[in-house]
Amino acid sequence: MAADVKAYVVSLHFVVAATLIAILLRQTLGVANVVLSFLVAVLASAVTYGL
Repeated sequence: MAADVKAYVVSLHFVVAATLIAILLRQTLGVANVVLSFLVAVLASAVTYGL
């Protein structure tokens, strides 16, 4: 049970980091499509924890 909670918390941190990266990409480079940063976060979570 504790391992599941840890996996969800770390996955949440992955998504928060992806959000910050997406905001930075949009503001500095003017990139309109920042969905791939979220894809990387979800894939990293899935590979790491098998969610």
